[in-house]
Amino acid sequence: MAKLNTLIRIVAVVAILIVSTTSLSYSQATLIIQTGPTSHASYDASGKYIVAIGDSKAHTWDAESGQLVAEILLTGANDLLDATPFGSDGNVLIVERKGAPIDSVRCWNWKANKIIWAIPGHYAAGSTSGNTVVVLGVDDTLWTVDATTGNRLNKLAGYVKKSNDMTLRVSENGAYVVWGGLDSSIFRIMDLRSRQIIRTDRLDQGGSDVRSVRFSTDETNVLYGFARPFAMNIVSGDTTVKLPDLGRVYDLDITADHKYMATISIWRDIVRWDAATGTLIDTIGKTTGLGTTCVFSPDGKHILTSAIDGSITVWPVPTISAVETAPRATAGGVSLTAYPDPARDQLVVHYSMSTAGSVRLALLNSLGDVVLSIEHATEEAGEHQEVLDTRGLASGVYLLRVQAGGRQTARTVRVQH
Repeated sequence: MAKLNTLIRIVAVVAILIVSTTSLSYSQATLIIQTGPTSHASYDASGKYIVAIGDSKAHTWDAESGQLVAEILLTGANDLLDATPFGSDGNVLIVERKGAPIDSVRCWNWKANKIIWAIPGHYAAGSTSGNTVVVLGVDDTLWTVDATTGNRLNKLAGYVKKSNDMTLRVSENGAYVVWGGLDSSIFRIMDLRSRQIIRTDRLDQGGSDVRSVRFSTDETNVLYGFARPFAMNIVSGDTTVKLPDLGRVYDLDITADHKYMATISIWRDIVRWDAATGTLIDTIGKTTGLGTTCVFSPDGKHILTSAIDGSITVWPVPTISAVETAPRATAGGVSLTAYPDPARDQLVVHYSMSTAGSVRLALLNSLGDVVLSIEHATEEAGEHQEVLDTRGLASGVYLLRVQAGGRQTARTVRVQH
């Protein structure tokens, strides 16, 4: 009888697998190695090229092949802070912090391989559209400058020097600029059309500081890279999404369609999240050194990372149409879905229950043995999520079962290492 029950379980698993499995496609990452620490990397507006700064040089790489396209030596720079592509003409803002006697901001056109202009400045940021450049001058005043000539245009009132380390970011189309000190916790957002500060926020999470700030492409939200990253509505200040505690986040980004966020933390994991709910989707990979950059390509199909060990990596993002249409098993007011499928290191389980009650999630192998389980004495009715650690499981097909409020349902999932 025991053998018969085992055979029935195996047949059931295979049968469900045939009608309900979906898959995520993970491809090999492209690794570009620099000879020294990389402080910043980013895509150009087209997404075809990567600009990186490190080893006393600024580089441009072909994003698909990883071949070096152009480079420029940053003579005398001993602390390279940033390289920010802006516009579609190949212009890049390069910030050189020389210490003494003066810091500088250069505009390098890598297509023509020449410096277009150079001015004194501590920090600089440009809009992707190429119409707005903001520079913090060596006199500690904040200015918009002409993107073509580097000439000062308008002084931006409200900047108060708090430290020698700050973050500066201009929104996609140049409507807003945000700045703040990494150690002061004060961040200000200015509407560049009216040159009025519309938000001043003290952002402090138990001593954690902001390591990255980005705008959503529709210029409605600003993303702050705390230990617990979150997105804030620029005008109202309402938190639109909040991620769990990740230790320390060095960079984060959001796709152009605002569906997904990506983070890189002190643990070096590159993690993708649902930008509307803050739900974990998957771990894309892990950098070989502490990460300095984590950005989506303009089409959202790749994530670019850089690290202090000099590695620059382009990670293909798994197609998630399968995730969004993942089969949902439903029975008696209980529904269940899970992704990614196949899972590698973790399986995100979503379940809903129409009535409150006890819950037991179980993952069974093909022999019917429970290999992972989570139990709750009581849960409220509604949607819930759990993350199962699948790193210790053998590759294969498993049955995922949820028993909630006296009802149960199940579906198959795959683990593939």
